[in-house]
Amino acid sequence: MPDETRASVIGPPLPPERTLPFAPPASGSVAGRTMQESTYSPKPPEYHLPPDAPNVLIVLIDDAGPALPTTLGGAVRTPTLDRVRAGGVGYNRFHTTAMCSPTRASLLTGRNHHRVGNGQIAELANDWDGYSGHIPKSSATMAEVLRQYGYATGAWGKWHNTPAEETTVAGPFDRWPTGYGFEYTSTGSSPARHPSTNPTWCATPRRCCRPRRPRRATTSARTSPTTRWPGCATTRP
Repeated sequence: MPDETRASVIGPPLPPERTLPFAPPASGSVAGRTMQESTYSPKPPEYHLPPDAPNVLIVLIDDAGPALPTTLGGAVRTPTLDRVRAGGVGYNRFHTTAMCSPTRASLLTGRNHHRVGNGQIAELANDWDGYSGHIPKSSATMAEVLRQYGYATGAWGKWHNTPAEETTVAGPFDRWPTGYGFEYTSTGSSPARHPSTNPTWCATPRRCCRPRRPRRATTSARTSPTTRWPGCATTRP
């Protein structure tokens, strides 16, 4: 695909930044000895995304096995998925790890699954190097990076990237979706806690959201996150 075509499909590149999070902006106000001698002049919000920044939607089909869709060269007819791919960019060199948790961790971080502590599924997390089930903070997920740039992020469906001993209501919750950069989630921390087996990740530029008070997400908000985001509110377990 020509470079100019790829740019129009993928969208403009994010501005380069060596470290995240961004440094907090300096105050525009000047404090004097008294209120009369002070000037209150807050600076306008600083945006790190271009006005036409695209939404990002990633759907991971879990445990598909040999039943590959026509979209990827298989025999199972998936016309809707074919149309989605035809309107975007398709890649044909994605390498799975033959297990769900490691593949998901690799896709989230862009790194080898052993490098991010997910050498096997979350229930078997242990003390061996590369198998702890803990994605290190030095390997930020794509959700965390996009969130720092100003996207509102969410995860739906199966998660399965939290060590089994951390999936109770006692936590800790820093290795649940909300600890890895997803501000809103309806996923469970383990496969047994959610009936869906197809995780979906979404990131929407915040300026697309209408500011309103946080509220409980409705069914329509879950099924159409980019058009009816529940107030851009952060939801924690």
